[in-house]
Amino acid sequence: MERCEECGFDPADLRPADMVVAIRSFGRRYQAPLTRGLAGEDLDTIVRTGEDIVFSAPDEDHGAIATTLDGLDGVTWSARDDLGKVSVIGAGMKSHPGIAARTFATLSDLGIDAPVVTTSPIKIACYVARDEVERAVAALHHAFELDTPVAERSPA
Repeated sequence: MERCEECGFDPADLRPADMVVAIRSFGRRYQAPLTRGLAGEDLDTIVRTGEDIVFSAPDEDHGAIATTLDGLDGVTWSARDDLGKVSVIGAGMKSHPGIAARTFATLSDLGIDAPVVTTSPIKIACYVARDEVERAVAALHHAFELDTPVAERSPA
């Protein structure tokens, strides 16, 4: 893939080396120690559902995160280091229905699984197998016509 001057995408900016951490039974008593212990880490995509919390971080932070989590008595956690993040980002997403559907269909059509997905009004982040990151980016780039001059794109 090549740099896209129009949309600002540069394959050199890909950061496929993320780990995804899942903490089970994350109770209130762990919130302050975890917050203090991970304050210096580059956490991203933080999702809490009931007693479980999932977050991502760069691989290079694995040791510090493991030390913090291992120091919390009674916390059960696991990490996946085989995923990379692919995001679809745009301020106009919330006013254009179907962006999520097109994102998921594009990945599905290629047989690319996204075991962790988060969304916001301006961003869809999909964690896919590391060896599929570049293929997923290329397919999404094409699906949203970012590889086509603006004048030739389909109306939104």
